[in-house]
Amino acid sequence: MEYSHVTHEDFGPEYDEKSRILILGSVPSVKSRELAFYYGHPQNRFWRVLYLLKKRGCLETQTSSEQGKETEQRAEDTGNEDTGKKVKAGVKMAEGARERDKGAGKKAEVATAPPVSWARSADQEASLRETFPDFPWSREEKRHFLHTNRIAAWDTISECDIKGSSDASIKNVIPSDIPMLLAACPIRVILCNGASSYRYFQKYLTPLLDDFYRERPGSRRVPVRQVPSTSPANAAWSLEDLTGTWEQAIVESFR
Repeated sequence: MEYSHVTHEDFGPEYDEKSRILILGSVPSVKSRELAFYYGHPQNRFWRVLYLLKKRGCLETQTSSEQGKETEQRAEDTGNEDTGKKVKAGVKMAEGARERDKGAGKKAEVATAPPVSWARSADQEASLRETFPDFPWSREEKRHFLHTNRIAAWDTISECDIKGSSDASIKNVIPSDIPMLLAACPIRVILCNGASSYRYFQKYLTPLLDDFYRERPGSRRVPVRQVPSTSPANAAWSLEDLTGTWEQAIVESFR
């Protein structure tokens, strides 16, 4: 297989001024490049993990009533701890409810996500859409899901040469401008989706961010966490295990 030069010309970083969680892959897969959006492989569990995190109450939803309010980051910068602890309080309430149900001997309702499949018939697709009406199926639904839940999506690598979807073949790397994104929105945690994303982050982006924070003395350094890859190649991890580990990384970052 020959090398291809991959860029983000067809789809760049997905974020807005409310984004609080930044999720980074390494570089778009062949399928993602075909669909011009993140995590397009039908067996990649990224969207299912986010869907389950939302069902568990782990994501902070942007509602119409919150439009125009100060972001948590701005509140922290001005010493407003009450607003700055909003997510933490919400997580604690959810955890408390689960513990109360457990203590009372109740069986907690388990959220489910659409099954992973290579291909489905039109009838199967229609049935799944009816069963999971709030799951982000289309590109526009996925974009809306990210923005509504204050999630930014990008990759550690802006451009590179790669064979197919093989991270091991990556060369001639140009890193993404993560400092630009951090300056544009109140990111509270960076999640690197898989070992490759984290490795390239440490190699190429940590030095850039060191300069970024040096130019902003007193600013809060955003924690960077590696979470297990949602790729189908990471078959050793079940959907439930993936979701639980991602949830823990998010909860710990907002404490």
